[in-house]
Amino acid sequence: IAISALILLVSLAISMSISFKFQAAILRPMQKLIDTTQRVVRSTDYSIRAPTLAEQEFHRLGENFNHMLAEIEQQDLRQKATEARIRQLMSGLRLQATTDGLTGLRNHRFFQDRIREEIARSEREAQPVSLILVDLDHFKRYNDRYGHPAGDRMLRKVAALLRKGT
Repeated sequence: IAISALILLVSLAISMSISFKFQAAILRPMQKLIDTTQRVVRSTDYSIRAPTLAEQEFHRLGENFNHMLAEIEQQDLRQKATEARIRQLMSGLRLQATTDGLTGLRNHRFFQDRIREEIARSEREAQPVSLILVDLDHFKRYNDRYGHPAGDRMLRKVAALLRKGT
């Protein structure tokens, strides 16, 4: 019985020692990597890095993970810059699509969109809507007589006066 108890105690001590080493060598480093990946997933912060791990295999795994995060972070930055540029270009295109190139005044497309908004606002707020139409009498005759470049100058001058007065 004494020998059995001694063997049991030695086996228990060896098992505990192996368990402690297993936990220190594998489970703790693995948990650190898991914790890091969970933080990245929750925050989408790709600047987070895995801690440096002592065991060679886990150290390489951590380095590879950090390299991967650095690549993702760079791609994320490039994508955000591209998206910002696209938003800027789209804004410019919207302005071009609703602005007359010669006069710089808003065009018919803008008018159609805006008149619907103003009528809806007017109905919602029970307020009147006013509209002023401008017609340049005999403009075709002026254009034919003095030429298109002079007609263009005239339109730009009228546009400037309208801008100044509104």
